[in-house]
Amino acid sequence: MNIVRDIPQKKSSSKYGWYIIALGSLTHVFVAAMPITCMSVLFPEIGFELGFTQAQQGYVWSLLPLGGILVALPGGMLGDRFGVKRVLIIGCVLAGLTGALRGISGDFTTLAVTSFIFGIFVAVVPLNVHKLASIWAPSKRVGLANGILSMGMAVGFTISAYISAAWLSPALGGWENVLYLFGAISVSLAVLWCFTRSAPHQSETPEHSVKMVPFKEAFLKVVRMKRIWLLTLVLLGQAGCVSSMLGYLPAYLEGPRAWAATTGRGPVTVFHLMSAFFTVPLAFLSDRIGSRRKVLLPALALTSIGVGFLAIPNDTSIWPLMLIAGITRDGFMAVFITMAIETKGIGSAYAGTALGVIFTMERVGRFFFPPLGGYLADNVNPELPFVFWGALAAIGFVVLYFLKDQKVKNRPVERRAPGFQ
Repeated sequence: MNIVRDIPQKKSSSKYGWYIIALGSLTHVFVAAMPITCMSVLFPEIGFELGFTQAQQGYVWSLLPLGGILVALPGGMLGDRFGVKRVLIIGCVLAGLTGALRGISGDFTTLAVTSFIFGIFVAVVPLNVHKLASIWAPSKRVGLANGILSMGMAVGFTISAYISAAWLSPALGGWENVLYLFGAISVSLAVLWCFTRSAPHQSETPEHSVKMVPFKEAFLKVVRMKRIWLLTLVLLGQAGCVSSMLGYLPAYLEGPRAWAATTGRGPVTVFHLMSAFFTVPLAFLSDRIGSRRKVLLPALALTSIGVGFLAIPNDTSIWPLMLIAGITRDGFMAVFITMAIETKGIGSAYAGTALGVIFTMERVGRFFFPPLGGYLADNVNPELPFVFWGALAAIGFVVLYFLKDQKVKNRPVERRAPGFQ
């Protein structure tokens, strides 16, 4: 009888778990992706109004991840210690308020400072959103869950790149009001998180163990793992390549390239659209074939090729190169995060801390690489940054090539009626 009762309970739990994953995906859309990506397509307008150089634009873009350097690790540890729900509620509120604060900027210095402050708080959100997959998703579907969560990022990137400058800014009366709108939406997401459960009942998800761990225990366990640091190098190359390119490309196409066929927003939108379309299939494929590495290696190769060959000044090639680079962007992130969480000894208990360590170093790269590319563009050649950034992804490919898949073996706890042994 007890076995029979368990069946509908598990089905109910499964539905609620996927609701949490869906809410996490929406949080990625409105709290992280759209408020960040809008800056890349608004830069031509902001730069004209405030008088930016290419290097100054690179500095502002790089200050978003710089703020995350300070809080990525503490933010992940807070999720492990106090629970994802509490951290996401506070994170959504603070990210919304500080994101809107960028709208008061009237010069380069003010925008740089407010972008840095926003970067501090928005960095906490994705770390804890991806921890949801290791808590709420069935163990055989963690990759798919991370794919859905990453698809939220991709959808947010796509929509923001398409509407922020072309539609929202004219409709709302300027780039400042676009930032105010995104800030208000971010705060509203915190309200939805207030009405969710903190964690599944152990009886509903026996394959997962959800526990709160002390800061010191989590930190020491994670930083002693060599594999985590090698994975950090992989993400450093991939994210440094993609993030730097996205911040530079719109202004490059409308400035040095003087591309008459369309504005710089078009290729960026195509890039994000392809990413959104392929995110879940790539994550599902990694679950299906049982290998994260076999998906990540081709993804890094395509990223390196797509970004590096943008250095060839050919207007026709921009579209296929954006298709090539965009296919695997967020799919890569979904599979990579799953691979990191599946590292032996990590699991759901230490997922936040592990991702905090990885994304701290990733943001170091996103801070240094955009302005370095801007310097190359201003002082050497406007196409040279693409070669440099493409090489970063190639370095990540080399590091990953020498790593092996390492999957966590989850053994579901068998539920038996009393008296059965």
